[in-house]
Amino acid sequence: LDPDHRAAHSALGHIFFEGKWRTETEIMRMRGFVRFRGTWVTKEERARLLAVEARAKERRILERKLRRWFRDIAYGSKKRCDRAYREVVTFARKSGNKPLEKYAGDVKAWFDAYWRAVRRAQKGTFEIRATMSRLKRPIPTFQTSLGAGSTPVTLQLPELSVVRVQTTVVVPLGRGE
Repeated sequence: LDPDHRAAHSALGHIFFEGKWRTETEIMRMRGFVRFRGTWVTKEERARLLAVEARAKERRILERKLRRWFRDIAYGSKKRCDRAYREVVTFARKSGNKPLEKYAGDVKAWFDAYWRAVRRAQKGTFEIRATMSRLKRPIPTFQTSLGAGSTPVTLQLPELSVVRVQTTVVVPLGRGE
C-alpha cells in the first residue's frame, strides 16, 4: 500500500539509492558492472577474462595436437609418422617457430634411426596353431533297443570335420614400413 515502506523494501532486498528503492542488479548495472561467473565485474574486465579463457582454450587444444603429433612421430606407423611430421612443420612455419621446426626434425631423425636399429636387431617368432571344425549335416540317426523287451531308442551321432594348421612366422618388430 505504501510504495516507500522501508521494512517491505528491505525484506525484498531492495536498497535506497539515488532517491529510489532499487535492486542490487539495477544498482550494479547503473554503475557499469555486469554479472560474470557469479560476480560483478566491469565490461572491460569481462572482455579481458573471456580473452584469457579463449587463449587458454586455444593453448590446450594446441598442446593436445602437439602431443598427438609427436607421439605419432615416435611410435606411429611410417605413414602416420610422416603425416605428423608434416603437420608439425606446417604449423611451425605458419607460426614462425623455427626452433619447433628444428626440434621436430631432430625427433623424427632420432626415432627413424631407433626403429631402423630395432628392425635390424629384433624379430618376433610366433607359433601359430589354428583349428577349425565344422559340423557335418545332416546328423545321422539310428534306432536301437537297449535290451530285450525294451522300447527302441533313437540316437544321433554328430560328425565333425576338423582342419588343423600349425606354422611358425618370423615378424620384424617395431614401426612397420
